[in-house]
Parts: sequence; structure tokens; C-alpha cells
Amino acid sequence: MHMMRGEEIMKCLEIRNGKGFFLQRNGEMRPIDEMRKEDLLYLLDLATSDDEDFEMDDIQKKRIDNQAHQIIYSNLSDKFEELLTNKKRFLDESENLYKEALQKYQM
Repeated sequence: MHMMRGEEIMKCLEIRNGKGFFLQRNGEMRPIDEMRKEDLLYLLDLATSDDEDFEMDDIQKKRIDNQAHQIIYSNLSDKFEELLTNKKRFLDESENLYKEALQKYQM
């Protein structure tokens, strides 16, 4: 997700200073071990929205020193990556299906 605060692009999941953080609805980043159900639902809304890009730091490229943060971030990033991959595939399949139907019935 591109959420602008000044010139800074904010990510939905971020790694900095050896810890994991998530984006709250109010635009603030919070430590990942403080995530509540409402926060997760907000991130799911962003990830499944057509209007938003969902960005997160790659756990393979940035180090998380806090073990609890590492476990939580790793699990969340895996699930969001899977969701985003399936979302794109689903949208592509749907587009092709409707495209074929439209072409068929336009004649």
C-alpha cells in the first residue's frame, strides 16, 4: 500500500531496527506483537482491495532480532504473500473468463 505521509511511502508490514511493525488504520506503525484482530482485518482489507498496493519488507532481506517479532512477521508475510499471489491469479482468471464471454456475446 502506498500511503503518503509527507514524502515517505509507508508499508503495511515493515522491518526496522531489528523489529517488525504493521500499519494501523490511523496510519501509524505499531510493533507487530501488539497487533489485534481489528488490525489484522484492516490489513486484509488493504490486501484484497483493488485500489491499493500492499507492500511489505522481505524478511529474507532484512533481519529481525526480536524472536517473537520474527515468528509473527514470518507467518504474516507468508500468508499475505500467498493471498496476494492467489488474488492476482483469481483476478486474471476472472478477467479471461469474462473477456471470453463478452467476445462470444458481442457478435
